[in-house]
Amino acid sequence: MCDLAAENTVENSLTGSKNVSVDKCMKCGNLPVVIIRVNDAFCRECFLAYFNHKFRATIGKARLIRDGEKVALAASGGAASCAMLHLTHEGLSPTALKKIRFLPGIIYIDEGAVLDMSWKDRILVTKKILAMFKSFKFPCFFSTLEKVFRVGDSGVKVYAAGPSEAKDDNIMGPLTDPQAEEKLRSLIKNTSTLTAKEGLLRQLRKKLLLHIAQEEKFTKLMFAETGDRLSIRVLSNIAQGFGASLAQDTGFSDGRYSEVMQLRPMKDFRAKEVAAYLRFSDVEYITLPTLTTMAPTQASIDRLTEAFVLGLQHSFPSTVSTICRTAAKICPAADMDQNSQDCCVMCEALLDTSVTGISALQSSNFSHHLTEQEPSALECMADSSCCKNSDKTCDSSSCVFSANDLSNELCYGCRLILREIDNIESLPVEILRLAQRRRNRHKMKNDIQEYLLDDE
Repeated sequence: MCDLAAENTVENSLTGSKNVSVDKCMKCGNLPVVIIRVNDAFCRECFLAYFNHKFRATIGKARLIRDGEKVALAASGGAASCAMLHLTHEGLSPTALKKIRFLPGIIYIDEGAVLDMSWKDRILVTKKILAMFKSFKFPCFFSTLEKVFRVGDSGVKVYAAGPSEAKDDNIMGPLTDPQAEEKLRSLIKNTSTLTAKEGLLRQLRKKLLLHIAQEEKFTKLMFAETGDRLSIRVLSNIAQGFGASLAQDTGFSDGRYSEVMQLRPMKDFRAKEVAAYLRFSDVEYITLPTLTTMAPTQASIDRLTEAFVLGLQHSFPSTVSTICRTAAKICPAADMDQNSQDCCVMCEALLDTSVTGISALQSSNFSHHLTEQEPSALECMADSSCCKNSDKTCDSSSCVFSANDLSNELCYGCRLILREIDNIESLPVEILRLAQRRRNRHKMKNDIQEYLLDDE
């Protein structure tokens, strides 16, 4: 996509040699200002109408959102999320031809602790982002990423920011939690590779967003992931062992979480289209650093995949759309039980590790078993005091929870992340409790298996 503010001739990016003369908008015939694809030129008004229609059509044709339903919009303050907020706001305006009928709300997660930002800098960034969100007039809820360590413990504190509170110097005061912040920093520090850090951060962020959405009675959660980002995710997820859940991770909807469904209404948009929309609509956004900011191309699998896909897209403009269309055709394996209760305790994907016989998975597990050190272990984290009963109904050995026990409750991709974490004690308590509870249930079922009746 090219901006034609200064010239109206663009080189054909498909062949690199043929010049295509574009002198009028394909809709109204006026002078074009932007080219989406070769020979698809738009003036400013037609481009904005096309962009809004495409967003509403993506939501409408799925028919997953009912009238009056509460929908949360996950926003980071970046370009794509601000475009999604503005499109939703435009869809609710009285002049909109086809109004959006759901009730939107904003959820923002501050991740300054991961980037070693000072508390003062985190407050400044949060105030700036909330000031941008103020213009949309949506209910806004925000928290800090370290609060993921309070899920299932003492509760997650969520701050509901009103329009007049964006300038409050103590706006993040109620969210202060030095203990949880130190746990998050320790977890990132104990993770050896940057690839594992990015994957772990993505899982923690999603877990906290879904928890807040559920607590605030939202039934849908929208992410502003564009086609560029999803095409990169397709290849990087396969490389990192998340191929079994590829359809859920990159599709329009993800219903793995029973209480809150995830939606991706921006999946058909290119990043350059989003940039043009923000420019023509005068929408503000902020660019925040990430773990891979200023990092070399080989720093992580995600970073390397991004450079590969975007470089290929520059020479072959259909690269992103081809990857996304191919990923849309992928479905879970036929031998995976879609109604199974055995899901990964970290990402909630169906377990893809129940492979029998000789396989690449078994070979990888055997190689890891030969080279691993003595696994770290945790004491019993059960809610009840089973080990302290007077009749000693369970011995201490069965209540020791090791990294191998946790690994058995994870999908293959999350297992690879776990291998890069030096100490499992640094993981959120809720993940460890859920894994140990499932381990105990499996053990109990195996103990009484001979007394159970067959389903037939």
